[in-house]
Order: sequence, then structure tokens, then C-alpha cells
Amino acid sequence: MPSRYTKHKHLTIDQWLETRRQAITATDAARIVGLSRFGDALSVYMSKKEPKEYEEEKVGPMYFGKILERPVMQAFEKVTGLEPKPNGLTIYKHRRLDFMACTPDAIISNNRKPVGLEIKTTRILGNRSPLRSGKITSSAT
Repeated sequence: MPSRYTKHKHLTIDQWLETRRQAITATDAARIVGLSRFGDALSVYMSKKEPKEYEEEKVGPMYFGKILERPVMQAFEKVTGLEPKPNGLTIYKHRRLDFMACTPDAIISNNRKPVGLEIKTTRILGNRSPLRSGKITSSAT
């Protein structure tokens, strides 16, 4: 990741969640500005103020997202030629604005500046395919 971020590695999911709770991430930002159907500014505030205990989801979108993350990374590498390295329980916080953080699923460097990769596995894109002719297009965002 760019040098403007500090890397925070964690040994447990509880440590990772606590650090994440103290920051605003991209997921939170989308909710705060009203671009998410999964919550709003108040839900972000409440999740930081009164966090729920972490429970491993039995079956559902998060469950399938976790078990499909590696195969999707492998497919991404095959299609793009870029090798994603799983990020694990690492959070990157902005050096100066330390309330801003990101938790990418993987990091891609391939002799370039490292960038974060976010894997999504359970959303149906309908007729908008993110891959066309082996290239990632803007329709994936």
C-alpha cells in the first residue's frame, strides 16, 4: 500500500474488529453518504458505539463470501495476470488521518505500487459483466 498508510497486523479477529471499529472504512463511508442499501449514517454510528459480538455466520452471504474468496482470487489472477496476496487480518490506516482505514481482501503489487483488491462473490450483476475480453472494466464498480 502507499506510504501514506500504516500497516496494522492482528493475531485475532477480535483485535482486527476493535481496530476497524475505531475507524471509518469504505463500507462505512458508503453508508454515511447514503450510497449503501445496507445501512445509513446512524447505523455506522451505532455499530461503532455499541458493537455486536462477532459470531461466525453459519450460512449466508458472508459465509459464502469467505469460502469463495480464494477461488475468486485465483480466477482474478488467471484473467488479469496479476497475483493477489491475501491480506488476512491486516488494516491499513492513513498516517495523518488515522480515523480513515481500509481492509482490502488482498494486495496486488506485481512490480508496481501496491493496491488493495476487494473481492465480492455474492452480488448478482445481471447483464453487466465485470470481465470483457479478459480485462477488468469500469462496470465492475
